[in-house]
Amino acid sequence: MFDAWQNNHDGGYGQARAMIAAGEKLFNSAPVHITGVRGLNDNPALNYPPEITGTCTTCHDSFNIGNHSLPLPLDIAPLTR
Repeated sequence: MFDAWQNNHDGGYGQARAMIAAGEKLFNSAPVHITGVRGLNDNPALNYPPEITGTCTTCHDSFNIGNHSLPLPLDIAPLTR
């Protein structure tokens, strides 16, 4: 959505736009290790994975919105065993 702003350093809003584009790139591609999330790591349908490697978009996957697209009961509080 903000790819056109990646190299936009032409004064005014240019630097801010470039920073927004960099944030979008991190959101979409930076690897995160998902552990201890009820509804994911304790999910029998996923074979109880102790860790899921993903990105922010693993959960925040509604295009251009950032919300979760499925009504799954995810709880990011730590799992207690």
